[in-house]
Amino acid sequence: EAPLEMLRFFSSLNDYFMKLFALPLCLKTFFQPLKNEYRQGLVGFSRGMGMVVKSLFIAADLFIS
Repeated sequence: EAPLEMLRFFSSLNDYFMKLFALPLCLKTFFQPLKNEYRQGLVGFSRGMGMVVKSLFIAADLFIS
């Protein structure tokens, strides 16, 4: 019973990581702010931070794949 539960756990973990590091979604939304923050003065920072985080996700996705 335990090996089947471990298999299900790692399968769900794999599904989670594949959804988290969704390459097409990261590429499609690369230049959008991370949290859709459009207040004046924060747009540039939000876009830059989103690009940094999404770049890390893209690199991790390419490393995993």
